[in-house]
Amino acid sequence: MPGFSLMVAETISQVTEGLSATCACKAGRAKEECAYELFRSSQSIFMQAEKMGKESLSIKKAVSKKKES
Repeated sequence: MPGFSLMVAETISQVTEGLSATCACKAGRAKEECAYELFRSSQSIFMQAEKMGKESLSIKKAVSKKKES
């Protein structure tokens, strides 16, 4: 499932981005900028997880239908 692998890689990339934002906050960047970056990264990760969940459900349904046939 190449699409799934791509989604996992993208999610890992977004988690890494979130960790970078956390490190930047610890390094002393403006608090508002850090808060925004952390929020944006977190939001992106949750959106990707939701997308992966929906695609996983649709794959399960397709497999289930094939088994019934």
